[in-house]
Amino acid sequence: MSCLVSYSESSDDDGNESLETHCSDANLCLSDHSEEKVLCASNNYFDSLSVNSKDIHNHDNGIESKISQRQMEALEPIVTRSSLNASAERFDTGQSKRKRKLACSETGPLSLPISIQRMYENKPLVPMDNPAVHQNRVRSFPHEAGNWVTHIYIPVYQDKSLVSFVQNLMEQLLPQGFELLPEFHVSLSRTVVIRHHWIEPLVDSLKDKLQDISTSVCEIVDVKLFTNDEKTRTFVCLELSDDDTELLKYVEAVDNSFKDFRLSPYYENPSFHISVGWCLGDIVSNVSREKLSKAKEMLSEFVAAHPDLSIVYANQIICRSGNKSFGITLKESFN
Repeated sequence: MSCLVSYSESSDDDGNESLETHCSDANLCLSDHSEEKVLCASNNYFDSLSVNSKDIHNHDNGIESKISQRQMEALEPIVTRSSLNASAERFDTGQSKRKRKLACSETGPLSLPISIQRMYENKPLVPMDNPAVHQNRVRSFPHEAGNWVTHIYIPVYQDKSLVSFVQNLMEQLLPQGFELLPEFHVSLSRTVVIRHHWIEPLVDSLKDKLQDISTSVCEIVDVKLFTNDEKTRTFVCLELSDDDTELLKYVEAVDNSFKDFRLSPYYENPSFHISVGWCLGDIVSNVSREKLSKAKEMLSEFVAAHPDLSIVYANQIICRSGNKSFGITLKESFN
């Protein structure tokens, strides 16, 4: 902190210079303007002090006086007391904050609300397979986090007349209790399990392998029953003609993509068919020849009445992985 005081000058007849302090005219400058109390106290104190002539320095435009060493020594206790008071106040504030923190820490950690603590109380860490909520269907693969069940197929349009025919067909096969599938399709792969981060690369691989294969047309020719590999379900299927070789090209392309990911290929001699209904268990042997023959007759009558619905146009292939579906459009045929 620096101080500067200005005084007026007078001379007597003997030429001796004398200086009388007029503290009312004094200008005291402090670099620390926040210490207003120090400024007031120092002004009052200088009212009783005089300045020696040795502290005066002459300049061109006037006389500048600096506070003597004695005056600075007298001012120092005032400044020191003010600084100590400010430091004490800061110390007391810091101590109060520390006491509050200690008081909080002594009470121990805050406890979670009961509703949050019991959020997962009755939920198993590993999802349980409950067939009762899935029409008593059993998983082909055990559930594992990050695994996605994947299947490649050709979608088949569900015309109202076709759906009505399938429902009549399943009634013919009673009492087996077949149920209508929500989506008709022609399988081109086995049902496999992949990791989530494989989905996009697999779809890209399928697009690359299928980009040069053209659309095709298939004809429905028969009614058959098939079971899945695990023999846990039986399917009512509309079999397609073997004359179309484009379907084999689709399977070959899918198998090549699956090979890159070390997935199982399709069956060696596949039988292409439209899956339209299902029931639990392996009940193929329970369906009598008479019932199956009657179902075949019903198909012949339907084809004769709706020849356009007996044709399947394969112009798109679907990759279904979990709840995600990716469509791959085939190249148009010019034949």
